[in-house]
Amino acid sequence: MWNTRVLGPPRVALYKVFPAVVAAPAPLCCIIAFNAFQTLAGVALGTRLLRRPLPGFCRRHFRSRVQVAMGVEGSADSDGKAPQTAAQGELFLYNEDFGYAAFEVSGGGAGTRALVCIGGLTDGLLSLRYLPTLAEVVSSHKAGSWRVVQPVLQSSYRGWGTGSLDEDVEDIDRLLSYLSSHRGISEVALLGHSTGCQDVVRYLAVGKHSSMVKAVILQAPVSDREALLLTNTGSSDGVDTTFAQYCELAAQMVSDGRGDEVMPRAASLLIGPPHAISAYRFNSLTGCMTDDDMFSSDLTDSELQRRLGHICVPTLVVVSVDDEYVPPTVDCRTLAARMADAMAVGPLGQAEVLAIQQGGHALRTPSATQQFVDKVQRFLGLLGQPGQRSLSWEIAMAKDIQRWASEVAGGRPLMVALVGMPGSGKTTAANAIGRWVDRPSVEPLSDDALELPDPKSEIPRFCC
Repeated sequence: MWNTRVLGPPRVALYKVFPAVVAAPAPLCCIIAFNAFQTLAGVALGTRLLRRPLPGFCRRHFRSRVQVAMGVEGSADSDGKAPQTAAQGELFLYNEDFGYAAFEVSGGGAGTRALVCIGGLTDGLLSLRYLPTLAEVVSSHKAGSWRVVQPVLQSSYRGWGTGSLDEDVEDIDRLLSYLSSHRGISEVALLGHSTGCQDVVRYLAVGKHSSMVKAVILQAPVSDREALLLTNTGSSDGVDTTFAQYCELAAQMVSDGRGDEVMPRAASLLIGPPHAISAYRFNSLTGCMTDDDMFSSDLTDSELQRRLGHICVPTLVVVSVDDEYVPPTVDCRTLAARMADAMAVGPLGQAEVLAIQQGGHALRTPSATQQFVDKVQRFLGLLGQPGQRSLSWEIAMAKDIQRWASEVAGGRPLMVALVGMPGSGKTTAANAIGRWVDRPSVEPLSDDALELPDPKSEIPRFCC
């Protein structure tokens, strides 16, 4: 465990992380600096730098990620300028076998609830620039005293190209298990940024410790395939044709059982960063209704329900009207509202939408950051308040319906009736169950309606 607490002035413990700008084998450099009258000690892991300039897109992409300062006290860096992003806290290993670390901002709090922040493609520690401000706000009693943790996943930095959502789920499982057993955390809220949103959605579906998750925040849930078409370096027919050819190649490799094999380097350059990318991940990021395709604007309401219908905890969807990775033809407010409605908690009114007028994909402006953290503070502060309804028996019922449907032979229809007193919430419950069940049409029937089907009908029926 690395404790970055400052010993006291004039000492300054400065940890700089330089992700994604070195070629193999390891992209991490740590520098520990003290004041001008003390020694400068450095440990560099990874020695071979790229020997030629990065493409223009990549230089812009990584310029803001080259330097991240952690554990800083004082107003100036060695060059006399204040670091762009800084946070004091504790860095610890949650996976001793592979050395995967997580950073708790301010470190070692006394609360039992944690906001776990999952970054997007190429992200790493503190790449979410709003994290220090967010941690300061949500740690307050008004927000419910949440601790803030950001993990490094297998897919962080350059690992995104050969990773997968399921591998990220495994890492999040290890992290939550560690937080529970070693750091006193019993409840978590998951915050996903960009492709981290897909990680969060996937985790709620298959995560082993998903019962610990009490809320979800999706910040910048965008379509990777729409973003790639928008930001592709060439709009000429030649580039578009090449991109389409690589999409076909990746799909064929996956079909042939070679999804783990790496695509040609030219294919990764079309994606953006010059990192290795497997055929599986290329296909997943560029295909329709693939594992990573959850937020595309051309998905039908039914397809969105298949992707998001299992979200059964209070959710905040945050989008920026000027997100540079969303095509101008897409109304992000309308799309976000469709996402919220597709969730199981949508009918309960517990899937909220915040549309920020000017914030961009990463909420880099001060006003956007302030809007975001203020909303998150209110959102987390309302969790567990009296009168806030949560899904409980509905989820168990949805699982039973899925089991019943699987036992019905020949694709025959299955009718499920929810019976109760007027005003007891049958319609709301049925709508929530219908989203969770995935595809079947679930409609509440009144007591009178139960008499409509022919008793001799072969349609299987269950009354709940």
